[in-house]
Amino acid sequence: MSTRSKQDAHRAAKRQDARDLLNRGDQERIVIWKPPEEVDGKSALTKIENIKTFVHPGPHDIAYGDTVKVKILDVGQNHAEAIAVDVL
Repeated sequence: MSTRSKQDAHRAAKRQDARDLLNRGDQERIVIWKPPEEVDGKSALTKIENIKTFVHPGPHDIAYGDTVKVKILDVGQNHAEAIAVDVL
C-alpha cells in the first residue's frame, strides 16, 4: 500500500464515527487479533465494522485466533469496549 493510500485510509477512518455503527448491548461474533498479554494485560483487541474494539475476557481465557461471542459495553468516537460472553 502506498503512503498516499495509507493517508487516505487514515483520513476515512477518522471521519467514521463508531457510534454510528455500533450500539451498546449488541452482541457480535468476532475473532481475536491480539490477546490481552499483547495489548495491555487486561483486554484483547479485534475490529468490529472496522472499529478498534477492546475485549475484556471476563471469566474466559481468550487467545489469538479464538472466535468469541461478545457484548458491546461502550462505544466511543473511534473505538468500542466489549466483554466476552462465550468462546466458540
